[in-house]
Amino acid sequence: MRYDFIMTANASIYRVKIATAALLAIAMSDVVALADKLVDPSAVAPEFREAAEKRRAEQIKIINCNNAAKFANVPPRESLKFMQDCIDNGGPPSDVSSSTKK
Repeated sequence: MRYDFIMTANASIYRVKIATAALLAIAMSDVVALADKLVDPSAVAPEFREAAEKRRAEQIKIINCNNAAKFANVPPRESLKFMQDCIDNGGPPSDVSSSTKK
């Protein structure tokens, strides 16, 4: 009887390890799927091409503003305001976007 308990305990530990590994694998695969791809207007039907071009321009503006926020070392608390101002003003300021990170 004593050995039956040990076997069950080892089996449950083994099951927990397997379940944890499976959950980590699922979580890691979903991270890649969350990123938005840049819209390719040439791959869209002609009647939706104008909307796709607008969406691509918006995506590029967001990416540039995000890079400007990283370059300017904007703290997380103020990053939303920085991003809103950047997008409302048509993109990052020229002094931030033209500089390169070293």
